[in-house]
Amino acid sequence: MPAKPTFLARLSLILLAVIAGGLAGLPFLATPARAFTIYTVTRFDDPIPDNCLPSDCSLREAVRAANITPGTDLIVLPAGVYTLSLLRTKIDPDAANGDLDITDDLIIQGADAANTIIDGNGSVTFDRIFEITTGVTVRISGVSIYRGYPLELIGGGGILNAGSLTLTLSRVISNTVGNDGGGIANLGTLVISRSLIMSNTGVSSTSGFGGGLYNEGQLTIFESTISGNKNRIGGGLDNSQQATATLINSTVSGNRASENGGGINNRGTSFLHLANVTLTANRVEMVANNAAWNGAGLKSGLNSTVNIRNTLIADNQKIGVLFDPINDDCKGILTSAGYNVVRATAGCIINGDTSGNLIGQPAQLGPLADNGGPTPTHMLNANSPAVNAGNPAGCTDPAGNNLTTDQRGYSRPVNGGSGQSRCDIGALEFGGVDSAPPERRIYLPIVLK
Repeated sequence: MPAKPTFLARLSLILLAVIAGGLAGLPFLATPARAFTIYTVTRFDDPIPDNCLPSDCSLREAVRAANITPGTDLIVLPAGVYTLSLLRTKIDPDAANGDLDITDDLIIQGADAANTIIDGNGSVTFDRIFEITTGVTVRISGVSIYRGYPLELIGGGGILNAGSLTLTLSRVISNTVGNDGGGIANLGTLVISRSLIMSNTGVSSTSGFGGGLYNEGQLTIFESTISGNKNRIGGGLDNSQQATATLINSTVSGNRASENGGGINNRGTSFLHLANVTLTANRVEMVANNAAWNGAGLKSGLNSTVNIRNTLIADNQKIGVLFDPINDDCKGILTSAGYNVVRATAGCIINGDTSGNLIGQPAQLGPLADNGGPTPTHMLNANSPAVNAGNPAGCTDPAGNNLTTDQRGYSRPVNGGSGQSRCDIGALEFGGVDSAPPERRIYLPIVLK
């Protein structure tokens, strides 16, 4: 009887089989069944680009090599800080200097967001970090996008996406833009999952939209937090023109606008869908005390559509030089699918299915903190009106699919002390427990977890 292969031999066979199938067996790296090129970055600096060699390859060199290799390729980023340093000298699509232009399908896999940092070094490069061109599909996981700085460019301090981008378990932090989209400007299709969009800024005092995100395409956000971002309009998110944005099991907190929509601004003929979202502690900070500037939590225009379900909107404030803070949770028309908490409704009309809505009650939330999971959240106090107040038939996304976990990945619904198991309103389930079993997955480079 032949001897059993060693563990490493079996692992090698599995890995070869996975690669032969286009890495379809990996939870993040699903691609067409072809042998594709893997580029492992070996240096943290940003020299004038040459060839990407196995022992000498910068991130810029890896991106340029992947751009000229047809089909989907993989760039592996070990833990470390990758600092860009080549000044943008012209608007070009080849990643030779300035930002990293992605012109072919690509996967970028970091070790984890806390330890794999792409530093745009924006005060030197004067550019964003990634620009994804039309028709390109990109997946980025396990990285931090940090310090992009394209002050004179229109959109996207960290990322400008005109293609199809999926961002998973990542952070977009401390990027700055001259106009729209301090963190990300999306003109195509963008999916954000279990990620943090934080402390991004738009600096224009006359035309800036979207501190964290500017969306002019299709945007879906799962189990993520948008916090501490700032721009003139739409401190956290500006949903523009004919765009569609869907937020599920997510938190929008502590963002600021100097005019409208401290948390979210929804304008044009755009659509905004909120399901189990916590929208709190956002501000409109008015220097000129203009009474027309409002919607500290959420502002929706006359021709825009907002749908809310199992969503908590509370403790957002309008602040002026000449008056004390005013609770200002929403402005415009909101269509309810039921079971929402909205504290201050003076500026908005809520129609649709209003069953289970709780109006005018304090949310009783803890501060934004690490309550488990990959992103910060607001813990509900035990006696918060949101506890066990969700739809008794189950919390669902806008498509009607049951949400069995909260933003942290913890189980929902659970009994919050009322003797019944109903999901809570908002992004977090009080009393929820981590529902994810330990997993053993193959990663590149090979790490057994």
